[in-house]
Amino acid sequence: MNNQNKTLYDIKEVTKACARGETVSFAITSKNKYSLFLFTYYQYKYNTNKEFKHISYQKPKDLLFYFLKLVSKISFGYYKLTYDYKIH
Repeated sequence: MNNQNKTLYDIKEVTKACARGETVSFAITSKNKYSLFLFTYYQYKYNTNKEFKHISYQKPKDLLFYFLKLVSKISFGYYKLTYDYKIH
């Protein structure tokens, strides 16, 4: 099992990595912001219940960011959200 954390941008690849037991982060960008909602579908497709616990938010804050922040707080830190947006 690989415990080194890596950041992935494709939710399908995140699901596959979780199924293999890897520790990964999912990076939300402006291009993939809705793919987070496909995670459950891919868990079913790849027959796994493993999950990722870290989201790197790499776009301007919006309603989704605040929703995920709430989830992070009510999970008492089980899920981690970091704001990593950089203006180019």
